Amino acid sequence: MLQQHFIGSHLVLNQVKKLILPESYCMELFYRKFGNEGGQPLIILHGLFGISDNWVTFARRIAMEGFE
Repeated sequence: MLQQHFIGSHLVLNQVKKLILPESYCMELFYRKFGNEGGQPLIILHGLFGISDNWVTFARRIAMEGFE
């Protein structure tokens, strides 16, 4: 699939590839949930050497803005 978007006046084309893995490649991911049920969802993925504790202060603040 080819996606296109503009940065300033420049057209940028991105090749989007979809990777489909068999079920045997599935894994459980740890997550934290903040906010009230029914709020607009916001998902944050931290980097390789980051930890979710680094995002707790931000998550509490953004939950007060109506995100879940």
